[in-house]
This record gives sequence, structure tokens and C-alpha cells, in this order.
Amino acid sequence: INTFDAHDDKVWAIAVKEDGKQMISGGGDGRLNLWTDCSEEDDLQKASEAAKEIEQAQQLSNLVNSGKTSKAMKMAIELKRPGMLLKVIDSILQADHVGSVMDTLEDIVEKLDEDSLGILLDFCRGWNANSRFCYQAQHVLHAVIRRWSPEALAKVPSIGEIMDALAPYTERHKN
Repeated sequence: INTFDAHDDKVWAIAVKEDGKQMISGGGDGRLNLWTDCSEEDDLQKASEAAKEIEQAQQLSNLVNSGKTSKAMKMAIELKRPGMLLKVIDSILQADHVGSVMDTLEDIVEKLDEDSLGILLDFCRGWNANSRFCYQAQHVLHAVIRRWSPEALAKVPSIGEIMDALAPYTERHKN
């Protein structure tokens, strides 16, 4: 069931083609509108998008499981999957050598473009507000601050708004 908003007045007549794929409506506004049923095409497109999303999720999961953290992190950011990105960051943080953990995270963060960094920092804003995820958020913020200059950070979209939201929780976690 759909609503069609093509008439400015009441619809007075509707005729449906025998195959049910098209109809024409006539209204009090003096217009005739031809309608084509696109339900099948819409359903096919939705199914195709769902299959693509499942495939991308599987690729991302495979990258995480195979230890390709840099590629996994970039893909999670591109797909805007904060939960999966959190898993990638967890896998980096659970590495054996603490020094190499920060180097790895910093190296990945340093290679991000401004838009990707903005997405990452936006995810951090959400994680930082939750005590379960603030540890990961703080490590990401540490990596960003160490590898990005203030001038470069200033070019990140919505950085002021993001930093305003990060500051109070970061201050709280510090204490």
C-alpha cells in the first residue's frame, strides 16, 4: 500500500491496465497521472543492497580475523560501522607489546584522510560517553593527537563540535 501525492485535489477516477503494472488517475485538479508499478524493481534493489552489505560485512570480518587491522579499520570507517571498528581497535589494543600497539594505532590514524578521521572521531565521541568503550576512545584520541598537527585537525569536518563533545568525558575519564 502506498500514498501517491501527484494531485492537488480529490482523485475522481482510476483505471488499471490488465497486467496490473500501470494505472492512470484523474483528479479534480484536471490532471491525468500515469503510474507504473516498480515494486519488483524496488524489491530487487533492496535484495541486492542487502546482499552487498552482507558481503562487505564478511570481508570486514575476514580482515579482522586475519589480523589485517589497517585495512579492516579503513573499511569499517568507509562502511560507517562503529561496532566493527571497535572490534578492530580492540584487536590492536590486545597485542602483546604495548609500545607497538600505540605505534600500530598511530600509523593507521596518520594515514587517514580528513573525512575518514572525522568519521573516526565522531565514533570516538559516542564511545567516549560510554564507560565500556572509553578506553578504546582514549587510545584513538591519543594516537590522533600524537600524529595529527593542530593545523591539520582544524581541517577535519565538524572538528569543533566533535571536540566540544569529547572534552567533558575525556576530563571525567582522566580523573
